[in-house]
Amino acid sequence: MKIANSSLTQFIINILIYSFYAAVLGVALAPSGAIVVWGVQNFLLTLGSDWLYIGLNLLYFGFCLGAAFFVYLMWGSIFMGFMIRFLSIGIKPGTYHAVSFTCLRWIIYSGIFTMVVRTILPITVMSFFCKFFFRIVGCKIGKNVYINTPNLNDSKFLELEDNAVIGGLADITCHIFEGNKLTFGRIKIGESSVIGARAYIFPNVTIGKRCSIGVNTIIRKNRTIPDGSMIGTPAGIPLRAVAKIERDNPVDGRESNKSGSE
Repeated sequence: MKIANSSLTQFIINILIYSFYAAVLGVALAPSGAIVVWGVQNFLLTLGSDWLYIGLNLLYFGFCLGAAFFVYLMWGSIFMGFMIRFLSIGIKPGTYHAVSFTCLRWIIYSGIFTMVVRTILPITVMSFFCKFFFRIVGCKIGKNVYINTPNLNDSKFLELEDNAVIGGLADITCHIFEGNKLTFGRIKIGESSVIGARAYIFPNVTIGKRCSIGVNTIIRKNRTIPDGSMIGTPAGIPLRAVAKIERDNPVDGRESNKSGSE
């Protein structure tokens, strides 16, 4: 434990992890880089030619840049998606200590996921490519599902049933870090349910069919939302009133008994 908490050990681990990130990003960018190099070579061959020919080759070079960007969106999401899937093999719902191999793997694949979130998913949300990426990492996605957010964290534990709608920038996270421990829990969004924009859903949550979760609403961990429920943000309501609403709300707050050890 002391060795793991030492500054030198943390420095070495960080160097290794970020070197790995650089390698992953390099592979993801390699096909795009080849297209850019091809465009540059062709443009250099036009130097000394007439202006019309140079202008046409500038257009061609711009096309190469656009093609390189498109190829990164496609190949990057596929390659990094499979890397995330590979690094998460064997991780199951449960609780793991911060200093464990499982937690280290989670940190590594979460970094790769962050690269995808920052550079690819904001452009591909609401598209086939977005759903394809999340299916690669292990998310169960039904028919006619609409995803308008990149923030489906640890989505190998997430299930979206038919006709579910995930609103803009909603945050569905299948992990929580508490008391120096990392806990993974499953989340299920029922058929024809709608998750409002910027809603936040914690792990170990089941949302029934035809539910409506309002904008900015928080669904805390270990809860079951019955079919047909409508839950909104209690903005402006005193804390005591919110507590009473939760006591009277027919929501099952049973704790999950699933746990892991490592």
